[in-house]
Amino acid sequence: MFGRTHYFNTGHTADYAYFLFQQLLLLLVRYFTAISVAAVLWILNDRINPAYKIVWILPIVVFPYVRRPILYLFWQKQSQSSNQKKLKRIGSKMAANLHQNKQVFERLQQQDLDASNQARYLINYSGCPVFQKYDC
Repeated sequence: MFGRTHYFNTGHTADYAYFLFQQLLLLLVRYFTAISVAAVLWILNDRINPAYKIVWILPIVVFPYVRRPILYLFWQKQSQSSNQKKLKRIGSKMAANLHQNKQVFERLQQQDLDASNQARYLINYSGCPVFQKYDC
């Protein structure tokens, strides 16, 4: 036809965005850990009463471990219901706008049966159709 044919699924973009978000969170955790360590070292080397040092160091060290359960208790139900509403709205918009071109899928079945089985799986479970791109 027009040279090489590429098939791709639009579901990979969300995976890449999630990966970038995870990397960003990891960098933030490292950043705040470094700040915490620096604050603890500064407090330890400061010339204040040792009792005050303990009062300042204890929240800095304990807060990261206590924060997650507290956030989970108070934020989980509210965020869960709002996230479900957002996901349903996004899913309905995707279903209304993304349609599988039957000719493209049939062409993929003729060229590579394994790839068409994977594409069918992605279409059924992610709602993202397979597209065809021609390189000239």
